[in-house]
Amino acid sequence: MLAAQHPERIAGLVLISSDLQLTAEPAEEEGPYDFDEEPAAAPAGWAKWNRRYWLRDWPGFLEFFFALVFSEPHSTKQIEDSIGWGLQTDPQTILRAMETEWPNERDTALRLCAQVRCPTLVIQGSQDAVVGPARGAAVAAAIPGARLVTLEGSGHGPHLRGSGNTRAPDRP
Repeated sequence: MLAAQHPERIAGLVLISSDLQLTAEPAEEEGPYDFDEEPAAAPAGWAKWNRRYWLRDWPGFLEFFFALVFSEPHSTKQIEDSIGWGLQTDPQTILRAMETEWPNERDTALRLCAQVRCPTLVIQGSQDAVVGPARGAAVAAAIPGARLVTLEGSGHGPHLRGSGNTRAPDRP
């Protein structure tokens, strides 16, 4: 939003595993799951992305989520550290943050992306299990002149690991 609405403030933009809603997410392929309704007795997978589950088993959600963020082999340390950091807050705090207005529906995201004029680099892991590997290409295509770099073998947090091989840019 800042790059689109206040271009004078932005020299360049780097988007890593963007959450702009321009492609289907892996959760949609598995679901649909209602965020606010009571989940199954023993929710599995993306059914854990659920308000009531978070309130009941915050550590269980963190374990599920960070295993997806760090989908690369040998990610035990990153997963353990992230769970520890996640336990430094509580689900109520995260839920309050999620209730803020976030204009991220597809049409709004496309309109904002089209307004970005600064140099933009989009970085996407080819094994992103959170937003899906197609997200980076969709975001780069929506921003005029954006460059896409796909990190082969990387998950949702490629900037948090040293793994992955960089593939040649998908766009000039």
